[in-house]
Amino acid sequence: MSPAPYAGVDGGMSGNTARQDVHSGVQCLIHSPGEDTIVVDDLIAGTGPAKITAGSGPQSGNLVTTSSSIVTLPIFDVASLNTASGQVTIVGFMQVFIAGVAGNGDLTLTILNVVGCGNNPSAGAPVSGGGMSPIPVRLIH
Repeated sequence: MSPAPYAGVDGGMSGNTARQDVHSGVQCLIHSPGEDTIVVDDLIAGTGPAKITAGSGPQSGNLVTTSSSIVTLPIFDVASLNTASGQVTIVGFMQVFIAGVAGNGDLTLTILNVVGCGNNPSAGAPVSGGGMSPIPVRLIH
């Protein structure tokens, strides 16, 4: 199996305080150092869902169907940024599994699902790795 392509995101964070805040917040969210782990081979092959193993708690070491490491992030159009108000246009949502966070605030993510927003409520079908997403993203207009 070939590795997934690398995608970089510049969060535009400056200063050590913002980076440390992201680092601490994400560590808390994913229960680091006992964070969950994910294997996406079946998801990529289209033969089944991603396999998430609990890293802590009562199900530690067992496969689980939900994880606090799964988050939904907005995708926004950079060209729509209004610097005066800070408002942007959301064009979709990306569901990711957070595998870890570095001290500088950089996240290690696995993309699970992407869905776009549109003017048509029936538009925006989820994009998944050949099969069903482990957790569907539903948008309501």
